[in-house]
Amino acid sequence: ENKKDNKEKDKDVAPSEAPKSLPPATLPTTGGGSPTKTREQIRIDEKEANKFKSTGNAKMVARDHDGAIAAYTAAIELCPDGPSSHVYYSNRAAALCYLERYEQAEEDSETSIRLRPDYGKGWARLGLSRFFLHDYEGAVLAYREALKYEPDNPASRSYLQKAMRKLEEEAEDALSTSQRNGALSEESI
Repeated sequence: ENKKDNKEKDKDVAPSEAPKSLPPATLPTTGGGSPTKTREQIRIDEKEANKFKSTGNAKMVARDHDGAIAAYTAAIELCPDGPSSHVYYSNRAAALCYLERYEQAEEDSETSIRLRPDYGKGWARLGLSRFFLHDYEGAVLAYREALKYEPDNPASRSYLQKAMRKLEEEAEDALSTSQRNGALSEESI
């Protein structure tokens, strides 16, 4: 009965009258003014985010790309700038590429790289999204960066070569068009 009375009294105490105690250890978080989280909450969120990443990976294997995007998005929402967040963004970029949502994939790849500039897969996924956006110069630059960090990645090597061939084809087409336009101008004189 005494405990019950104390609980009732605690409920009636106004915040300004509440006993002063030390707040739990907190760390500021970034990402648009989200509230400060305790170290323990950050650890819990990181653990939960990694579970979502694993779910996303399983969905990728099952070719459920929409499901993978949802899982990676949940991981990002829990932990937008944690120690593994660059992987969540990069993995979501891969799923977006499978769905031919290349502009969004490019954005996620760029975020991954901002979070961890030496992450080769982030650069490779940026290269892939730019390749399919027909930004071959951007793809070449991204794949070169990817190969700095993962020099033995065969997909990056292959797509670097493809992007370089596309750049050469564009240059040849531009030269050919320029020459045709020049010939037309001379004929009209």
